[in-house]
Amino acid sequence: MYLAAGRGHADVVSALLLELGADVNAPSAGGWTALQVAAYRGHARTVQVLVSCGAALDHAHNQLTALMCAATKGHAGCVKALCEAGANTGLQTAEGKTAQDLWIQSNGRTQPEIVALLDPSGFGRLADKEPEPAKPAKAVTPVSQRPLTASELKLLDAVWDADAELVKTCLREGADPNAQDEDGQSTLILAVMGGDVECVRLLLAAGADRGRGRTAMGKTALEAAEELGHAEIVKLLSE
Repeated sequence: MYLAAGRGHADVVSALLLELGADVNAPSAGGWTALQVAAYRGHARTVQVLVSCGAALDHAHNQLTALMCAATKGHAGCVKALCEAGANTGLQTAEGKTAQDLWIQSNGRTQPEIVALLDPSGFGRLADKEPEPAKPAKAVTPVSQRPLTASELKLLDAVWDADAELVKTCLREGADPNAQDEDGQSTLILAVMGGDVECVRLLLAAGADRGRGRTAMGKTALEAAEELGHAEIVKLLSE
């Protein structure tokens, strides 16, 4: 569900929640909820779907709530959707920053109506309400102790966004085609899950390991492609 939420596939998210009974508040192995991912990526409609299905508005991971994620990235639509749903604007990071502080830090005082909407003094209606809990994140063994480089982080973002041109640029800049996110999902796994034939082709050409990483369900890249019916990708992975 995280990939669908991160790419703004609101209809897919809705189907997973309403038809297949997925847990809207289940965090990924890295600790992020689908709501936080959607807010960080700027998908307001997906945020609305998740909220309507009971997503925990004020769950924080790494001291960041969904509202803070949206504010940091300057996603006004997500900020509005979360505030309208009752997200607590008064919560703070470990450094004492509110969502309003994060918005101003990243975007200046652009869009005064958003700055006003994030006013932390407006959270009184939630003052007596305990933040909604999310299930604890699963313990995972780090796939690598080496921190990701800036180009590798950019590569993961490019694959998330199915941006083949940016993937090509990142690889040319020396990004490791086997980079894995904090959930242990490799760039190849992410490309396969998204059905991105060109990204898969580029990663394989750059030396991506077909057996590196697993999906949240423990599937290899090939197994995931077969399960999802991505025939062309199955062919590429089988060569």
